Amino acid sequence: MSPLPQPEHSNAIEKIDSYLRSLIFSGHIKGKVYRPRAGIRSGKNTWLEPDLFYLSEKTATRFTNTIPTTADLVIEVLSPSTEEYDRKTKADTYSALLVRELWLVDLGKKTIEVRENPEATPSWVRYVLYNWGEVIQSPVLGISVDTNFLE
Repeated sequence: MSPLPQPEHSNAIEKIDSYLRSLIFSGHIKGKVYRPRAGIRSGKNTWLEPDLFYLSEKTATRFTNTIPTTADLVIEVLSPSTEEYDRKTKADTYSALLVRELWLVDLGKKTIEVRENPEATPSWVRYVLYNWGEVIQSPVLGISVDTNFLE
């Protein structure tokens, strides 16, 4: 059983969730955002539960009546107790599941590592490290994301 997340972990997830949902409601992006207790399944025995994940409108239509087996964007807020697992095992699994973009949010360092897989191949092809206050260029969302909303 995983340890309970710290309040700052939950607060960061809430901020990111609110931000992405505001982009959807304003029409800047189209799709769906899923929170904890939603997950991505691979086969019978693999269940990944990201902190948040986004399905574009096109991808969401593939999973109307089924559990998603991939995502366009996965966001993991790192915790000290699970950071190594999230950065390695979980990130490698997301890549194998053809996730197109992964954000690893490090609250302690105030950074967001963005891994990209634009062609949906089973490996990350680009890694970019952003600091709080910088603007993320998200190919999946098709917009620039100002990280100041995390403050």
